[in-house]
Amino acid sequence: MSADAHAPASPLAEWRDARGNRVLAPAGIGGLSTVFKGAGCTLEIDARARLGAVTVEFHGSNAHCRIGAGGPDGSFTALIRLGQWLRVRRPAGVQAQLLDAHLAAAVPPRLGVLVVPDARAPGGAQATVHSLAAHARPGLRVQARVAGAPVDAAGSIDMQPLPWDERDPAGALNAAIAGWDVGWLLVVEAGAEFTAGGLARLAVALAASGSLRALFADEWYRDAAGNTAPALRPDLNLDLLLGSPCAMAGHWVFRRDAVLAAGGFDRAHAGAHELDLVLRLLERDGLDGIGHLAEPLLVCAPPRRADAAQRSAIARHLHARGYEQAQVHEAGPGLHRIDYGHPAQPRVSLIVLAPDSLAVLERCVLSILEHTAWPDYELLLVDNASTPEVRDWMHQVAGLAAGRVRVVATTGPLAPSTARNLAAADASGVFCLFLDADAAAVQPQWLHALLNHGLRPEVGIVGARTVAADGTVTHAGLLPGLREGAGRMFLGKPMQAGGYMDRLRVAQDCSAVSGSCLLVERGLFDQLGGFDAAAFPDAGADVDLCLRAGALGRLVVCTPEALLLHGPEPAPLPEPAFDALCERWLPALARDPAYNPNLRLDVAAGFELEQSELTWDPLPWRPLPRVLALPSDGHGSGHYRVLQPFAALRAAGTIDGAACPRPLDVVEVERFAPDVLVMQRRVADADLARLRRLHRFSPAFKVYELDDWLPDLPAANIHRRHMPRDVARRLREGLAHADRFVVSTPALAEACAGWHADIRVAENRLDPRHWSALPAPGKRAGKPRVGWAGGVSHDGDLAVIAEVVRALAGEVDWVFFGMCPEPLRRHVAEFHPGVPIGQYPRALAALGLDLAVAPLQDHPFNTCKSNLRLLEYGACGYPVVCSDLPPYRGDLPATRVRNRRQDWIEAIRMHLADRPASLAAGQALRAAVRRDWMLEGAGLDAWRRAWLPD
Repeated sequence: MSADAHAPASPLAEWRDARGNRVLAPAGIGGLSTVFKGAGCTLEIDARARLGAVTVEFHGSNAHCRIGAGGPDGSFTALIRLGQWLRVRRPAGVQAQLLDAHLAAAVPPRLGVLVVPDARAPGGAQATVHSLAAHARPGLRVQARVAGAPVDAAGSIDMQPLPWDERDPAGALNAAIAGWDVGWLLVVEAGAEFTAGGLARLAVALAASGSLRALFADEWYRDAAGNTAPALRPDLNLDLLLGSPCAMAGHWVFRRDAVLAAGGFDRAHAGAHELDLVLRLLERDGLDGIGHLAEPLLVCAPPRRADAAQRSAIARHLHARGYEQAQVHEAGPGLHRIDYGHPAQPRVSLIVLAPDSLAVLERCVLSILEHTAWPDYELLLVDNASTPEVRDWMHQVAGLAAGRVRVVATTGPLAPSTARNLAAADASGVFCLFLDADAAAVQPQWLHALLNHGLRPEVGIVGARTVAADGTVTHAGLLPGLREGAGRMFLGKPMQAGGYMDRLRVAQDCSAVSGSCLLVERGLFDQLGGFDAAAFPDAGADVDLCLRAGALGRLVVCTPEALLLHGPEPAPLPEPAFDALCERWLPALARDPAYNPNLRLDVAAGFELEQSELTWDPLPWRPLPRVLALPSDGHGSGHYRVLQPFAALRAAGTIDGAACPRPLDVVEVERFAPDVLVMQRRVADADLARLRRLHRFSPAFKVYELDDWLPDLPAANIHRRHMPRDVARRLREGLAHADRFVVSTPALAEACAGWHADIRVAENRLDPRHWSALPAPGKRAGKPRVGWAGGVSHDGDLAVIAEVVRALAGEVDWVFFGMCPEPLRRHVAEFHPGVPIGQYPRALAALGLDLAVAPLQDHPFNTCKSNLRLLEYGACGYPVVCSDLPPYRGDLPATRVRNRRQDWIEAIRMHLADRPASLAAGQALRAAVRRDWMLEGAGLDAWRRAWLPD
């Protein structure tokens, strides 16, 4: 049975229209705007769900969330549980046992938590300490020193008062840590609450800390009104730290020895003493030894701004690093723009490949000549077998702008990467700037802005922000793992937008920037061997160059201060280019340090929250096989063949992992890093392309799951018209990329014989959590209740008994559940529409049937089916009359009949004539199902053997 998901409403925020009615209505630009109340809220959007049309986007640290969802009719039909994202992240069951055993075997980390006053949360220290006590793992030894009024004792937390002086917070902190016997320190404001998942992950990280000097975690901000939004940080990002310290410099966990070695907290930077300490750690030992825990550790108030104190700390840091002329300017509330004050102004060689369009080239060249204030640059126009018109124009410009413009001719039409390398070899500049011909300069200081970062010795490559003519962002840094290489940060966002965590407003480090505007120091370019034209002749060379620079320890920076016009919609990477990137850089694509693993990789602009189960990993040392299950659906075969066995195996402590309702590409799978990948019924073109890549690049053991004989669907089956005509070929192609083929019945295995070398049968079974405690059918007054349950694909099966239904309509009350063809509706006493799969067992049992029927059309498709319907009826205690066909033969007690009208009528009347015997038959079937057909014991172990490698 299938139905759309649904859950009881518990709204803590709502929308109302102009008349005050509670509705879901468009707001803003094609979306919905609202806020979420409380850290653990559940928000329901009134719906008849068309899930998958839902997006969740978080904006800045002001705790504002925008929700967008919609179907083709404009209805907003989705259920969103934002609070559940956090609730999933609690160690429980086997996970908790393994976690605590792992920590017990390690040297217990000793964490000291300093709870300091916050005027925004008077009396909030109680909530902070109690959350710490409630969620700290036994293997993490926690002590707390609390400023302000005494708080009640909380569990095993060792609490002491913290003498506090508002005029000298740094001094109070230094005094507290001076003789404290702890290994790690964390300063939090009163009112902040610890999360269960964050403390669990922190305990594991500190137990295996090695050379770690400090780490920072993610957070959820909660403002005074209770509005919440996640702050999901990238890994250590030097430029983002300097440009937006509010987003990056709060609530770090410091090794106590490292704090003391750095001189403790500095009184000179009150309001920004934690930022200053972080910067001094970086000055002392560089960027190594700083970790990022990609897990929300705290639900807390948004950071308090201290702009002047932050600018003072940043300026001190820059001067200490040798930037004596550096200045820190305001870039917005809590944001900073740095002028590094470089005295040098070296020559820059701008390299532009001439396009076929003269108009495009003219715009580019004239914009550069008119809007470039940098004093020393040359413009190299690359004649790569240009048209005569373009070639003549380039030489005319070179003649008019002598010494500024040169033409570099290639030996013929070369691949773009080869042509760029050739031009770079002829360049005279200290820096090379590769620029697309369809880009245009619009501000005189654009090259100054690029060199402001390019001249820093720690920086290798710099990119600009580009916008289209309509003012939307076309480039603000690349996320190479996003959308199979096609993703760009904030693509399509308004240029005035701040972006997630204000990352559009300040310079930040990226894994890569686009070759549409890419500045690189000539010596580094030569050291890297230029663009890899052999592997990336046409596309992808810019990403590869940036990743190779990063591997040498050089930063790749994208700055919004360098603004260019560049309108074309970025094209997806060609398949060969993306494959080449995966071959060389797949782990880097999947774990981009400029992104956060809790954010999705399948959205073009990035920064949307990922399914919580896909990113929750409390057991990083892998004590169990990690399984990634990809069902074809969440209600029918996907439920019985993938989701249900997965949940049972995980609850039994046999596996760990997650199930995902959408297909994942090779980068997403690599990010999850499964030991086993279970894929169900993948036959579409996109599915086969994913399977090919997974076969080539993923080391996971791949299981292909199939539950039906798809090459021969019955004519009446509603899914037949959607099935590709060459489905058998597609199945065999998909199986060529799998390590094992798992089917539901021996008959299906026989039908697929020869398609794969390792075919296993895992029979359908019922989850005892849902099916073993159903109430027995009770006696009802009136005519006997004879019922059928099924879905829209069972028209052909119902046709077997259509005449039987009509013939017995006067003797019995027919009860149909899930689907009822219109011609039979007048003969049916009760029709119950489908329900969500989670409600289906109890809804089926609640029908109170005296007899259940299971007709099956005699067809090769049905020959390969399982006995699932008998199992469901039997779990409810219903006696059954069924078609005498292979799926229903065997040891289960049921009355089997040939598919003839009179045989069906006689069997039904036989049951109704001897009600005690019929009741006993139902009880016998129930006992057999409970004994032999539940997902437990040997039956569950059969699934384990089917999925896991031998």
